[in-house]
Amino acid sequence: MEKLAAQKLTGNNDYDIEDGSSVNWAPISDWENVCKEFELSQQALLSAIEGFPSDHWNNTVPGRNYSFIYLLHGVIEHDYYHYGQIGSLLAGIRKMKII
Repeated sequence: MEKLAAQKLTGNNDYDIEDGSSVNWAPISDWENVCKEFELSQQALLSAIEGFPSDHWNNTVPGRNYSFIYLLHGVIEHDYYHYGQIGSLLAGIRKMKII
């Protein structure tokens, strides 16, 4: 989702993703690479946000029916949702004294 947002914010109107696409699901065995890709996508998104004209936030995202600010709120909510999932899993694992 971060990659879509960064691409749209930087003017790549042709970029798109499909829900459930295998491109969005990295192999679990490659956890270090997944973490690195996540960090890079966050950096790209921050850079795109910094360069985005402030008077365009309410404009419609090309190919979508919502605004750029709505897209960004969705990315934040998406990331916090997964952050909470990870935190819950870690708390459960620690309670079971696995790690």
